Amino acid sequence: LILLNNSVNSIENDFADANAFHVKGNVYISGSGTLNVVSKQKNGVKVSKDLFVTEGVTLNVTGANHAIAARSLIAKDCTISVTTSKDGKDGVQLECDSDVSSFTNEQGYAHLTNVTFTSDTYGDGIQANSYIYISGGSYNIKTTGVFVSYSEMSTYELESDDYKYIKSGNEYKRIAKDDNKYSMSSRYALAQSCKGLKISAIEYNNAEITTGDYEISLAHQASFVINTTDDGVHTNYGKTTLDSVTLEIDTKDDGVQADYALSVNNSSITVNSSYEALEGATVTVDGSQTVLVLNSEDDGINAASDYSSTNNIYIKDGYLRVYAAGDGLDANTGLYLQGGTVIVEGPGSGNGSLDAENVYIQGGIVFACSTGGMSERTTCTQNTFKYQGSSMAANSEISIVDSSSNTSLFTYTLKQSCNQIIFSHASMNVGSSYKIMKGTTQVTSITLTSSYTQSGSSQGGGGGGFPGGGPGGWR
Repeated sequence: LILLNNSVNSIENDFADANAFHVKGNVYISGSGTLNVVSKQKNGVKVSKDLFVTEGVTLNVTGANHAIAARSLIAKDCTISVTTSKDGKDGVQLECDSDVSSFTNEQGYAHLTNVTFTSDTYGDGIQANSYIYISGGSYNIKTTGVFVSYSEMSTYELESDDYKYIKSGNEYKRIAKDDNKYSMSSRYALAQSCKGLKISAIEYNNAEITTGDYEISLAHQASFVINTTDDGVHTNYGKTTLDSVTLEIDTKDDGVQADYALSVNNSSITVNSSYEALEGATVTVDGSQTVLVLNSEDDGINAASDYSSTNNIYIKDGYLRVYAAGDGLDANTGLYLQGGTVIVEGPGSGNGSLDAENVYIQGGIVFACSTGGMSERTTCTQNTFKYQGSSMAANSEISIVDSSSNTSLFTYTLKQSCNQIIFSHASMNVGSSYKIMKGTTQVTSITLTSSYTQSGSSQGGGGGGFPGGGPGGWR
């Protein structure tokens, strides 16, 4: 299909049980014109094999079911906009042929290069079977979830684990799957998956193929604004890689999730709202250009998975600021703080700023505060102190000062109150004293007696959290 220069072309269909644009084969769309496709009954664009959209094309698709459904989508230097109705599904759905019996990276994928992409759907923004690779371009993805009551479970073919929301006024709020305060009859579930970017496993004979190189990879200065009811970015049975990208995410569930490794390198990620901001079996943050600002109702970063027994967090470089209503950094196995600047504000009440079976502080600047949450099993190769005592109110300016030189090592204005601070800095020495200042008032002075010095009272607690996701339901 060749769109002539500056031409505007329209296809519209309101027939029952028919797609607006349906080809049993490959489709190539080129040229420098516009194609508008509207289907009031089924899919907007249905392609049985692969869809190629090339330079200069503007493709706008509205579907009553999926906007675009194909085996794979390959697009470069073009503009794509997809919309689905309230009863509709995904903006882009990319599924392998039904006879595929093992993982393949030759079908069921999205490969987008320098695309301007807009999606407003009631299903997933982009759902692919094998991988999503996005390089460059800008992507604005919105999904709207429809919530249903427990009595509607069979109607929507849901499971009990899907019922993880409660209604608070006119809003729906995510709760922990093991939260027993709310009866099942008072809980709600999403009628269908409505994630921003999603890998859903290949199916063969009605069973998922759980092994393979499933991956979402976002790279090369691609920019994303994601506003979703469900997860922002979600990879089933695979990994998520973010390299030199910018993401801004608002969601009621997880910001970025991977069943296996989640890697962030030289990327800027702002999660304005989430249940958990980042989650993976192993989470690695690296790159001097990395800036993460994470807000969460539960854990800020959670290393946990139903598919791996080793769940570590590695912070190697970059700037990280976490505001969490649950644990700030929560690793079921080990938390390794090796470089960069790490600022974590976590609450108390059984949660804390740092929570792991073992916390290793090995480099960088670490400032972690809470209201006396869990006690960490801490090993330090860089000198560190933990203080617990006087309460410091929200909006207080807190400074860590070298007592001998009156040099401020770190200054930060609290977003919420705390009475516990864990602080580590490469310039601190055993035998030297350091002051915690609240404005111009000294809170305490701490003399380092070892590589890990505790000052004030302490509270006990456990280590390690629980996976935020799990098998079954709208994964």
